[in-house]
Amino acid sequence: IDTTASPGVADVSITFGNVVPPCTSDGECTGGTFCNPEICSNGACVAGTPTVCAQDTSFCNGEEICDDVAGACVSSGNPCTTTDLCNPEVCTEENGGSCVVEPVVCTGFGLCAAEVCQNGNCVVPSGDGVCSENEDCNVCQDCIIT
Repeated sequence: IDTTASPGVADVSITFGNVVPPCTSDGECTGGTFCNPEICSNGACVAGTPTVCAQDTSFCNGEEICDDVAGACVSSGNPCTTTDLCNPEVCTEENGGSCVVEPVVCTGFGLCAAEVCQNGNCVVPSGDGVCSENEDCNVCQDCIIT
């Protein structure tokens, strides 16, 4: 309360919380991030326009995204996902970019069987080592390969 005011007039100013000093330029606003900067508007720091990342022409490096930790726009990475290691997706830039399944090709042979893909690796199937009755042991799938 200002007691120097004329009699019968009270000048009262009450402030709650933190007092934020007014700003005069964007550089004084430090509460934002690289991706969501603050600007000075009418003496107050307010949310500015979020950073928009320019997209490059490569499909295989993914979408360009804003990264506050890096303080820059970065590529999101290969957009192709692989859940089946024997049939992985491979990225190609052809025709605007796409993910293409390229199965693992196994070419080796064991005593009774050709290699097969298991968890992304070519292995010769193994079994109990016995060719069953009426089973051609030249092509049996249950011979143990050592």
